[in-house]
Amino acid sequence: MIVDYLLKKLLIVGMLYYWRPRKYSENFLATINKFRLPVLENLLAKSDKWRAEIRAEIQINLLTKILAKAALTPFWKVRFENNKFIPKIGNLEDLEKLPVLTKEEIKNHNLAEFFPPYLDENWAWLITTSGTTGEKTYFLQDKFSSAVTEAFFRRALKWAGLENPNRILIINFFKSWSKNCGTHINIDYNNFKNIWFVLNQHEPEGLFADVDLLVDLATELENQDKIFKLKSVVYNGRLLFEHERELIERIFGCGLFSLYGASECGIIASECSAHNGLHINMERVYVETVNNSIIITVFDDEVMPLIRYKIGDIGSIKNLSCSCGLGLPRLFLEGREKNGN
Repeated sequence: MIVDYLLKKLLIVGMLYYWRPRKYSENFLATINKFRLPVLENLLAKSDKWRAEIRAEIQINLLTKILAKAALTPFWKVRFENNKFIPKIGNLEDLEKLPVLTKEEIKNHNLAEFFPPYLDENWAWLITTSGTTGEKTYFLQDKFSSAVTEAFFRRALKWAGLENPNRILIINFFKSWSKNCGTHINIDYNNFKNIWFVLNQHEPEGLFADVDLLVDLATELENQDKIFKLKSVVYNGRLLFEHERELIERIFGCGLFSLYGASECGIIASECSAHNGLHINMERVYVETVNNSIIITVFDDEVMPLIRYKIGDIGSIKNLSCSCGLGLPRLFLEGREKNGN
């Protein structure tokens, strides 16, 4: 039992998250990801049932690592000093000594201030938020975290009853989460009438798309008086209205599963078969709520550490047991903040 626990801790806290050369190498990334993805998938199939104290200890280890790396960046070095914060925590609550990080703060600083001086700049992608609640915000995303994020995407599919990621049809979705999963297609809104043909051509077991696109696709199929049976539909984006949920479930003959994430944070939480909240991915994020504002700390983005980041959504967290059997706490989303910051 002790050996098994130490192995889990070593794999998650050690090489799977942080071991890499400082100089960027496409070949290294491709090679290490072939190893990391299946190992992480296997671990994540078990870690959602670990005891709470084991998960908390792993979170503290991961937080300590990302805080130590953040302390080497210009932005976080100043922030830690100004708040007399020592980046070595004894418990998760110690993080509350830091103020929350807002999108406005990020806009007011050069992204180079968040980047660690010891890494090759080619390890970073430049990404942006959707801008649906206002002006777009730019971030740096760690290429090294792509396999980690994809492992959590695959776990979300499994929670939705989709065991084979290759039988998923992914529509108009361009994030790295799903890079090596399923079949990716782009559908222009001018060609929506072809959706029935496309579905029959690919014969998927499940569907993944943004919520607004799903509503439009289901509406188009309803107008054509068509129904296409699936095992599950997984969606990302805003909260569904009840009439939209009923429409999608009727057209595709299956349950809907929400995946909560963002371009800058990756996958934060996913819905299970109980459909009663979204289970938080505690192995890669620490989630708090402050006056109902959702605050995210990401463990695996070394090129731009996001610590106590105010994502712009509101909700609540419950640590009560779930009927699905998963031990992870649940996040209950309530919508966007008025200003999105």
